[in-house]
Amino acid sequence: MTADALLIILVGVIALSLVLQGLFIWKTTRTAQGFLEKTSAVTKDLEQETREILSRLQSFDEGLSSLEQIFKNIGENAEEINTMFEARARQVDQLVERLVEVGSEQAVKVEEVVNDTVEKFEETTSIIQEDILRPVVEISSLIKGLRTGFDYLFAGKKKGDADEKYPEEDLFI
Repeated sequence: MTADALLIILVGVIALSLVLQGLFIWKTTRTAQGFLEKTSAVTKDLEQETREILSRLQSFDEGLSSLEQIFKNIGENAEEINTMFEARARQVDQLVERLVEVGSEQAVKVEEVVNDTVEKFEETTSIIQEDILRPVVEISSLIKGLRTGFDYLFAGKKKGDADEKYPEEDLFI
């Protein structure tokens, strides 16, 4: 084999390997291009889904923000209500304390009035019994005695009739 033949074979082998290498590169490029297209499509789908999720998360975040504001308002209202209840409770406590004080004072006054009234009633009863009833009983007895005496004197009846009409106990003064 001559050098020229070897050189032609070598150039043929190199050309064939270049053609094969080109085919492999072309095939690899086509495969990579298909892979890139699939990856691009998946990336676009993922990007679209990510945008949808992000949009949902943003709307969810907005909903949470409005809920946050609502809860914040509820918290502020609850604090105001709590403050009002505490103030009202203090006012009610003060009112109850004052009512108890006034009630105690009034009970003492009522007790004094009742005691005074009872004492005055007892004094009045005693005065009536001693100063009014006793003289009235005595005057009544005197009048009965006088009437009996006048009836006896002016009637002119017999002594026996008088005894029957007026028993001895009634005539005794």
